[in-house]
Amino acid sequence: MPDLLDHISINVTNIAKAQTFYDPVLALLGYKVAFEFEGMLAYKSPIRDTTILLYLVNSPSPLALTQHVAFKVPSEAEVKEFYTVALASGGKDYGPPGLRLEYADNYYGAFILDLDGNNIEFVTRL
Repeated sequence: MPDLLDHISINVTNIAKAQTFYDPVLALLGYKVAFEFEGMLAYKSPIRDTTILLYLVNSPSPLALTQHVAFKVPSEAEVKEFYTVALASGGKDYGPPGLRLEYADNYYGAFILDLDGNNIEFVTRL
């Protein structure tokens, strides 16, 4: 079955500032900047078997709503690594790595708020 998602867009107030957070975090997934348009930055993974693009879209006005994006990773150790790198890149803790029994018995995840307050999650199934 093909991927159900083609791309995800995240609104940010300053693309250059957001890039200081997303470059190191997305590098852990093999994502890097693929192309740029005025007011938009596109990330793509050349090494993962995926066609999903992640766009950062410049939205200089205050954001009424933030977004939640969950990145699936293969292991508990990688959830912890993403969390550590995201914190070091300026993200704020929104839920440290751990089991989330309220979601499922095998749901292990961590949550970070990016520089614009978007909820970025890293999750694996144990």
